[in-house]
Amino acid sequence: MSKITNCFLMLELLNSGRVYSVNELSKELGVTERMVRYYKEQLELSGYPIESFKGPGGGYFINKNSSININFFNKYDLEVLDRVKEELTNMCNADLEKKYNLLNRKLHSIYNINKVISEYKTLNLTVHENDEKLKVLNDCIKNKKRIIISYLGANGEITKREIIPISVFQFENITYVTAFCKLRGAIRHFSLSEIVDYNIR
Repeated sequence: MSKITNCFLMLELLNSGRVYSVNELSKELGVTERMVRYYKEQLELSGYPIESFKGPGGGYFINKNSSININFFNKYDLEVLDRVKEELTNMCNADLEKKYNLLNRKLHSIYNINKVISEYKTLNLTVHENDEKLKVLNDCIKNKKRIIISYLGANGEITKREIIPISVFQFENITYVTAFCKLRGAIRHFSLSEIVDYNIR
């Protein structure tokens, strides 16, 4: 198996919550202990918080209270993740492939959300006292709330969407909300004028 595939297999083991010694990881992955230490180093460079301690019962583990530093990720890292997906498919490990695909989708979503935030964070939009819809959306953005909207599409049909608002911006005198749409599983822009109803989750 490739080095990057072994890195993800090692990450999968450590995500179980237990402590693995270098020797145990070496046997699980079928590589030398030196390579295990190399994988740990590469994963840490990618933002994964792998911790270790010495002594009897010591080894590597992931602190569940730690979080991935998303600033490490860029579009080239995501391209690597997509290439690994192809390799995992050839391994015929359905359970690992399923878990990897979930992780991959999460990282793509997080990257897209952070990308949108970075692009629009400098925009300031005046909230008028009588614009209740805009105030509700800004409150959702500030407090990271989800909201269900009834949206009038281009085909004239109204669909219900559960969204996570990220930012509000204006383009050609039209106000939009940028949000993660759970129905589409991706970032979408919604015109405020086409949101005919809403309900905060």
